[in-house]
Amino acid sequence: MFNYWKKKWEIYLEWFYETSTTIVIIIFLLLLIPLIIWIDIEQIKSVKDTIEVLLEKGEVIAILSAILLYFKEARNRKKREHYEAWQVINSAQNQGGSGGRISALEDLNKDNVSLENLTVTEADLTKINLEKADLAKANFSKSRLERANLQEAVLVSANLKGAVLAGANLEGAILSNANLQGADLRKVNFKNALLFNVNLQEATLTGTNFQNAILTNAKLESAILSKANFTEASLDNAKLQNSILNNSNFKGADLTNANLEKATLHKANFEKTNLSDTNFDDADLTEADLKNALNLTEKQILKARICQTLLPEQIIMDSNRDCQLKLELLSQEDGELSEDEIKELLRLKNFIQLACEDGKISQDEMDTIQSLITSDHRINIQELKMLQELINSKIEKGELNLE
Repeated sequence: MFNYWKKKWEIYLEWFYETSTTIVIIIFLLLLIPLIIWIDIEQIKSVKDTIEVLLEKGEVIAILSAILLYFKEARNRKKREHYEAWQVINSAQNQGGSGGRISALEDLNKDNVSLENLTVTEADLTKINLEKADLAKANFSKSRLERANLQEAVLVSANLKGAVLAGANLEGAILSNANLQGADLRKVNFKNALLFNVNLQEATLTGTNFQNAILTNAKLESAILSKANFTEASLDNAKLQNSILNNSNFKGADLTNANLEKATLHKANFEKTNLSDTNFDDADLTEADLKNALNLTEKQILKARICQTLLPEQIIMDSNRDCQLKLELLSQEDGELSEDEIKELLRLKNFIQLACEDGKISQDEMDTIQSLITSDHRINIQELKMLQELINSKIEKGELNLE
């Protein structure tokens, strides 16, 4: 019954907005005048009395008509406001700052206007509030969205490549097939988010919260995920090759068929984690806690680095098997680096720059830098020189504090 009357109301409302103002006013007066006459029927004895009553009530009729016209024009006013907001957004394209886009986008979202296919690249949208916004296929590449509120937003197939979202809230957001490659996602809240088939390759995700998130088929190759929280998250078929996952928490998570080849997992917690067919080939499990992991077999960690690792009782293996493994120092200063080595150097440089951004560097950040240098169990001269140039020189100049 409620839905019936709701539909009826919507039909009448649509007629009200779409019918010409003249016709609406005429119908309104045809209804109002008999009502006024009926109210004062005892005073009316003739046509002259009727005219006098209507003249007396003329001010009331004018006010009520003005109120009606105000509501009649409400939709047109909103359309004008939305048109002006879109003008602000479009005219600010290719500008580095906000250009008034934060207010314009927030106003459109408050009016439930879809922002699908929105293009706002290389813009400063720090602290923007787009909660529950429809941002499907939106392009925010290289934009700054630090501490943005995108809770429950729809970002299906959105492009956030190289964007900065440090400290943003994306709890309950839908990011299926979104591209966040190389994005700065430090301490982002992805709790209960849907990240099916998302691209997080080479992204920086230190301290990021993925609690109860769905990361099925997610691409996380070469991502930096130190201290990430994956409690109860679904990472089945996720690709985490070459990722840094030091001190990450996988408690109760599902890593069925996930690929952690060559990943660094120092002190990672796998309590009650489903590790069915998880690939740990050449992964570094130094001090990782696998004691209460589920469905882990000895074969899965046969090629992994084991040192002070807590293993399940059913796995008969020396938990200090690889503690004596030494890093290989490669002197390639005069030789050409391979494509992979150049890529790793760029990855290291990007993280060092992010770590130095606030003028101080924590021990956790230093640990991550060390893991990036040694992730391939090799140290080359270029890596050491970069560390010296980008960190030690800043410390010596007083531009950087080592916490």
